[in-house]
Amino acid sequence: MSQSNFDRLLQKYLAGECTEEEEKIVLEWYEALIQNSELHLSQTEKSQIETKLWSKITANVQEQDKLPVKIKSLPYRTWLPAAAVLMVIATGVVLYLQRTTNNKQAPMAQALSGFDSLVNKTAGQKFDAAAFSKKLWDEKLPARLDNAIELTSLIHTIEINPVDAFAKYSNAMDIGNYRYSLVKVTGTAAVINENEIIMQVNHADSLMIVKLATEYIYGNAIRDASALVDIKDFTNTTDLNSISEELNKTVRTTVLPPFKKNIKQGNKIEVTGAIEMNKEHIKLNELELIPVRVKILQ
Repeated sequence: MSQSNFDRLLQKYLAGECTEEEEKIVLEWYEALIQNSELHLSQTEKSQIETKLWSKITANVQEQDKLPVKIKSLPYRTWLPAAAVLMVIATGVVLYLQRTTNNKQAPMAQALSGFDSLVNKTAGQKFDAAAFSKKLWDEKLPARLDNAIELTSLIHTIEINPVDAFAKYSNAMDIGNYRYSLVKVTGTAAVINENEIIMQVNHADSLMIVKLATEYIYGNAIRDASALVDIKDFTNTTDLNSISEELNKTVRTTVLPPFKKNIKQGNKIEVTGAIEMNKEHIKLNELELIPVRVKILQ
């Protein structure tokens, strides 16, 4: 799992928008981090977080009869008050962010910013994400998959003219550097791991590595790469995220089980799916591919 993908998953957890599978990943990470970390928060840092959380909770309680938030608790903290639960998670977040930056104040600000979105999260308009996503999957997505660009062709185009390549073959709903593309790739299943399959793909005069995700299917890659969802049609991010969750669930429950059951090392496979790229920091080797359509050729 890439660093950027995990960062997004962590922020999604803080916003209370994780599926059960995604929440399990975060909690497993938290347990490992706390057990292995040698970092310690000072009393001042703990007080900062606690004060921030209490001020947010108090402000919301004054405006509403109850806080419209699903409080996430760690397995062994099931009966702690809401603020204490948030405090435990905040500690893990700060430890994580301190590990990934040399700036000690930046992670504190990022962690508190994440809790702002958690405490202020409100219920969105009623939306049938399952029905919407099924219609998308059955009626619109197949044509997009049929017309997906070959990964090797996309890479060649990016190497020649990255600006035009990203404009023509990628999509994103957010303003930023991350772009998503639907691609088709044919290669050999060289290594079959628990969470991914390492594919070897012929490109130019060498072999390129593509990591095919087979366990942790989450995020907005499929939704955004398809370019079938218009942000202007939705009034809140909860509904948009629920579309991604339903599409990802279809991959986990429908696409991958039979594929994982039958795939063998050395098989030639054809995969159409979504990739994420940072247009400012382009890394074309060992791309992670989220499968949408898979086929074992031999």
